[in-house]
Amino acid sequence: MGDLLKDRRGAKVTDQVLHLTRRGILSALGVCCIAWSSRILAQGVMMDFTLPATMRGCWIVNDGVKGGVSQSSLRHDPQGMIFEGQVSLENNGGFASMRSPARLERETQVLDLTTIGDGKRYKLILRTEATVRVTYESDFVSEATWHTHRFTTSQFIASFRGRSVQASPLSFSDVIELGILIADKQEGSFRLQLKTIKSL
Repeated sequence: MGDLLKDRRGAKVTDQVLHLTRRGILSALGVCCIAWSSRILAQGVMMDFTLPATMRGCWIVNDGVKGGVSQSSLRHDPQGMIFEGQVSLENNGGFASMRSPARLERETQVLDLTTIGDGKRYKLILRTEATVRVTYESDFVSEATWHTHRFTTSQFIASFRGRSVQASPLSFSDVIELGILIADKQEGSFRLQLKTIKSL
């Protein structure tokens, strides 16, 4: 049986999806990603999206997993990786996202994400070893000039399939995956450019 969760109203939520694709990707990329991340963590940069190798470790998850038709892609640029596409509300869809394996230093207290974008609202999403079927999400609004968004653990809300749930408190040291999500019925084209994520 899948994991049992409770939403904030006390209702049970059962997840019977095994997420084999994501777990397979993490297994295949895990060793090389962790070694690469350890090298750049010494410089205070957890992920440098100006490097082509960073994009090669990322993948797309759109609402097609639920029957939707939203589309998105990743594109390398010397100034930073571009995450772009089209969000559609057809077929009960409405989200697009990119994901990447990630490991943070145990002492991490703050994450700094530097982006430039289209003024739309995005979410930084994290997944941990302790609660692999729950995502921790924190909103940010992209700006038309390069801007660094700062996140602490208290800013993240535990979510399961778009609903807030009760879950273990987020610890950055438990993170195994991160991503960027656009949802909230923001239909139409979007474009967000990512430069770096730093752990402090």
